[in-house]
Amino acid sequence: MDASSGTKLSILEERDSEGCTPLHCVCLHGQATAGAAAATCVAAALLSKGADVHAATSRGYTPLYYAAAGGTVAMLDALVEGGADINAKFAGGWTVLHHCARRALERQGATGALALLLSLLEHGADANAQTEVPGSAATALKDEPCLWEEATGKSPLYLALSHGTPAMVAALAAAGADVTRLNAQGWSATHYAARFGSRWLGDSVRGCYALGSTCCATFSAFLPLQGAESLIATLIMVGAPVKDSVSFDVGRLSPAKKIHASLVKQPTGKVAKMEDYKPEEMAIKSGTRTMARLLHKGDAIDANLLNRLMLLAGPQAVAALSPERKRVLFAAALREVASPDTILSACLKG
Repeated sequence: MDASSGTKLSILEERDSEGCTPLHCVCLHGQATAGAAAATCVAAALLSKGADVHAATSRGYTPLYYAAAGGTVAMLDALVEGGADINAKFAGGWTVLHHCARRALERQGATGALALLLSLLEHGADANAQTEVPGSAATALKDEPCLWEEATGKSPLYLALSHGTPAMVAALAAAGADVTRLNAQGWSATHYAARFGSRWLGDSVRGCYALGSTCCATFSAFLPLQGAESLIATLIMVGAPVKDSVSFDVGRLSPAKKIHASLVKQPTGKVAKMEDYKPEEMAIKSGTRTMARLLHKGDAIDANLLNRLMLLAGPQAVAALSPERKRVLFAAALREVASPDTILSACLKG
């Protein structure tokens, strides 16, 4: 019953306290509570009876938005075929691809998150869509450049770097995500992975263990810093810049923000002034020796380096590389290889 008009609603139009229809609910919670097969069947049944794929919750979210992180590939397919807008903009300029890059791993695990991401990309999701920068946040950029996730427009690639997997990063790059894009302060994706990757992955792994999520298996062989190494390896393989410098003064950050951003401090407790830092130098201060070595050699691919990158990034990330990028890497690696009959040819030739 619609309280405002007094008219009786069909079951497909009923809403809960957050404005969710039955279709919203099955897209958001169905797989977790009933399993993938049952949730997909229920969603298909609702759609066949005329459920509205454009219905928005009180916060403006559609069923597709929820399915992008909590649903199944078949559910996504059915929603898109039913007319759902794959590139609709939600609060803050987020798209369903942003939501997938940010939330799918913790809800689906590595394989499920990658499958959802690939499905959205195949349906035409914009890999370079940017979130909006609120006026107050844009002003704060002048003094707080490190807080990029809260204060700057971001693409799904940046969210995959902080909350996804190397394979998701590679898949976005293969779909045309701009790996050379810099933010308002001149930071590249490689800078962020070198500077903050260990913190991101440490938080992600701790959160996954707390939630009992299957995505723990993604990093079961890695300590947090080693997980950051896998991100660096993936970014090098997809052609992200590794030698660009960034320059800014972080001396004016508030004490709370200094702690939040894990900024480098001098022995006196004063915040350091970071000038002309390359990703390699950030890795030396905040990462591992392996990260620094990879970034030092990153623009000079040879067979040994490529083998190392592939091992760190993992088979899913290698498989997600675009055919063109595989050819470029293969050609670079073979410059010093006498015969193409190597492990590289088996892994990268396809």
